[in-house]
Amino acid sequence: MIERKFTLPKLAGNLYVTDLDGTLLNTEGKLSTSAIKRLNFLLPRMNITFATAREYAAAMPPLAQLDINLPLVVANGAFIYDPETGSPIEACYHSQATLIYLDALFRQCYPLTPHVHTRIANRDIVIFYPESLSDGGKYYADHAQNPERFRLLPGPVAKAKLDNLYAGDVYCINLIDSYSVLLPIYEELKNKSELFILFQQELYRPEWWLAVYPATAHKGLALNKLKNLIPGIKRVITFGDTDNDLPLLTASDYGIAVANASDVLKTKANLVIGANYEEAVINYLWHEYLTNYPD
Repeated sequence: MIERKFTLPKLAGNLYVTDLDGTLLNTEGKLSTSAIKRLNFLLPRMNITFATAREYAAAMPPLAQLDINLPLVVANGAFIYDPETGSPIEACYHSQATLIYLDALFRQCYPLTPHVHTRIANRDIVIFYPESLSDGGKYYADHAQNPERFRLLPGPVAKAKLDNLYAGDVYCINLIDSYSVLLPIYEELKNKSELFILFQQELYRPEWWLAVYPATAHKGLALNKLKNLIPGIKRVITFGDTDNDLPLLTASDYGIAVANASDVLKTKANLVIGANYEEAVINYLWHEYLTNYPD
């Protein structure tokens, strides 16, 4: 791991942490040209970073034109990455005992393949059996960013060996299917103290995702780690849209939900602003700069 302290840009004080999909990004999962221009003006002047459920390889394409200068939270908090080196500073993984338990449960309750997200030789890899995918899993496999991350295993998942499917350091196991298929598995897992579960509908599709992380992998804990990496933070302001952002908002000093956020998140937020497709987060940051940090 990298032993490194990050220093704040010129204007110390507030740290602004925003989710990506449904919050900062538009309905196409992108940033407009004007959004990129405004963010690149603000990034050297304010302390802005990102916390996303996307893995690093999937998070970077929409952020590729931004001059990011602070660590960012990816994979829902399983990792904190150094944007300069593209390497993780903090990481958390499933234990072998947990993997054995989950493998047995899925063999009993779910006949199709999970997508196993793991680190092998300092690379993010997604392992699955393409012959045993749900329709949603097929869509993910066909449309995912950076498909070179995929390790496709031959044959049906019923013949999977533990060491093949769960190779490396596993940080997330994801099932993509209908709500009715995944609900019994969610009910079985939701109260397990060693796990953090995300069960929600995919933002751009009808399928549901059941993502199984270690208990220490969520945005709230990652935010606490992030504050230890960046000295001098006085106040943290966060932005989100779905229930998986609730730990992020709860761990901050001031939590903001966008207008298209879930009802749960809106109820818990200190403030509700405009929608993601209105570039409401950038508008808020721009107003913050003009109000508090005039040149």
